[in-house]
Amino acid sequence: MHSLTLPIIALALGPIATITRYLRGELIENLNAEYLLLARTKGLTRPQAIIRHAFRNSCVLLANIIVPMFTGILGGSLVIESIFGIPGMGGSLMRSINSGDHPLTIALLILYSAISLVTILVMDISYGILNPRIRMGGGKS
Repeated sequence: MHSLTLPIIALALGPIATITRYLRGELIENLNAEYLLLARTKGLTRPQAIIRHAFRNSCVLLANIIVPMFTGILGGSLVIESIFGIPGMGGSLMRSINSGDHPLTIALLILYSAISLVTILVMDISYGILNPRIRMGGGKS
């Protein structure tokens, strides 16, 4: 278990910094919005207003950033697996490319593509959860 600490840190540190930077910028922008003042005047405490309103609205932007970041992590795992000698799909993909095993290469690339497409689908569905105004088929026009 301890042998996976350094690869996990290497893969996660960049995306964590990116998410933190974007979330901070969006929260600063949303904290000055009028709807947050309205939430406070309706009786919510500052932490409640930030979590219920500002944080949820800030997460909509993060959903757009997480999808390319996730595919970047998948691509980065190819490099991390080869550097740290971890057996995995990335190593199999690199070996199949180098040896000319085209069916395995295509199968693994299709798997990576399917994982990326499922991630995009999950993020699109989560838009309605994060921001109810984005929900499709709202009934009333």
